[in-house]
Amino acid sequence: TPFDLYELAFRYDAKAYSTAVKPWAFKLLFERGYAAALYFDPDVLFYGGLDEVNLLLHAKGFVLTPHATRPNPDDGAWQTDRQILRTGVYNLGFLGLSRRLYANAVDHFVDWWGERLRGEGANDVARGMHYDQAWAGFIPAFYPSKTNEILVDPRYNVAYWNLHERGSEIVVDDGAASYRGAPLVFVHFSGASADRFRVDDLSPYQMRYRAADFPNLRPLFEAYANATKAASTYSSTPYAFSTFDNGAPIPPVLRDLYKRLRPAYRQDDGRATDLGPLELAVQREVAAKNPFATAPAGSLWRWLVSHRSDHVVYAPDDWTPNACALAVRALGVDLENVDEDALKK
Repeated sequence: TPFDLYELAFRYDAKAYSTAVKPWAFKLLFERGYAAALYFDPDVLFYGGLDEVNLLLHAKGFVLTPHATRPNPDDGAWQTDRQILRTGVYNLGFLGLSRRLYANAVDHFVDWWGERLRGEGANDVARGMHYDQAWAGFIPAFYPSKTNEILVDPRYNVAYWNLHERGSEIVVDDGAASYRGAPLVFVHFSGASADRFRVDDLSPYQMRYRAADFPNLRPLFEAYANATKAASTYSSTPYAFSTFDNGAPIPPVLRDLYKRLRPAYRQDDGRATDLGPLELAVQREVAAKNPFATAPAGSLWRWLVSHRSDHVVYAPDDWTPNACALAVRALGVDLENVDEDALKK
């Protein structure tokens, strides 16, 4: 990457970081000589082959799937069409890219996508961001229609967000799955993690359906739940980027603060900024490129310690700086003269 990936690792949590590096993973594969590459989320399970997709990647530069190809029921239950629109029309739990015929378009997208995710890859739907996903909506607009294939075949990327149009048509027989007689290709079990998944809920991210609404799908979900539990060896492994390099845990408030900062390549471009006084102060005072580093004089760690509150309002038995205390101390306010009850409010 043209910048230090530690920047992304500090700005984002594990999920957002793993999606923000996706463009650079594609770029690395292309630089190593691969003509095409497929990405799948780790919660995808295959029931059929990918020959059709591989053939498409000989003729197209982009292959992607929409969340749904029919409107959701207008019943107010999650997930609505507007909610899908806010998170992205296309689901990037699957993406195929190929440089065979349209290298310029694919290279341009990967570079542009990577730069967007440098500072705008959080899960912040209110601000138009849902990890790496919403940016894919520009593919059909940026590049000629001949370069991309919007794969609307209902056998691909079956998930809770399209059960209203596909769920009742799926047949499961002795581990094999089909849709209207044709082999199902893959199911995306979004939200079905080993530590918090209940088969009856189908997914914690939706409220419209229960497993009882699709008894034909229960064998799929039960098999997936059992498989993930059996393979959850690393489910308790801590996030490798959860601490500074001295082992001190990174306060969530600091990660959120860093997330709001402008990436280094935008700091001095002369454009207007929506940063508040606190963000501007950090942007001005922190000079170290690696936010995990604690030794440099201009490190984020040294800024944090110099502006910390010795009296923690919300967590008396854990050193976690309070957001309000951190903010007012950074702005030069003497906390000793601030009413604590008012500060809590």
